[in-house]
Amino acid sequence: MTEQQVDIINRWAWVLSPCVEFAGRYLQLPKVEIVFADCPSNLFPTMSNAAEGTLLPNGVGRVMFNGPWFAERICEHRDDVEFFLFHELRHLHQFGQINILRSKGKTREPKETVESWQRGFDGYVRNDGESTETANVTQEVEVDANAYGLLLSTLYRGGKFPIVSIPDEAFFPARDRVQKYYDTLPEFRTKKT
Repeated sequence: MTEQQVDIINRWAWVLSPCVEFAGRYLQLPKVEIVFADCPSNLFPTMSNAAEGTLLPNGVGRVMFNGPWFAERICEHRDDVEFFLFHELRHLHQFGQINILRSKGKTREPKETVESWQRGFDGYVRNDGESTETANVTQEVEVDANAYGLLLSTLYRGGKFPIVSIPDEAFFPARDRVQKYYDTLPEFRTKKT
């Protein structure tokens, strides 16, 4: 990363902590650490991928942001950064639920949903650029994370729907699912006043 990109990251990384705290009201999250990686790199070969979430062996959730992407987006497109963080936090929730199911524990989500996520991650197609983008965004675990990311972004912004730079084939299925999630998921039904 350039010195300027590192400076922008250092000045703006604070915006992520309130998002993690907010998401924790709705998701079962581990302790979350956020790191920034360079692009191009093995993790981020192109600017097409904004962030990656993973559950570490010690149970900590790590969200890795594409540092140059973050530096480019944060000032004028903060909605994008928040959305992709919420999206990756949903993945951390999914991974945690899969681990609970594997250990025969009681999951927060229906068993069928968690099994579907597990199958999805077993055959997961990672977004490494244009040739994999459509295959990536149409996977059920991505549709779920996109919808949940849009919903949390909207709630976080006080009901204002975010302006996000995701392709139409990802946006429309997610947008269509947002109201269903808001109406049916227990974490939102219990929050209605």
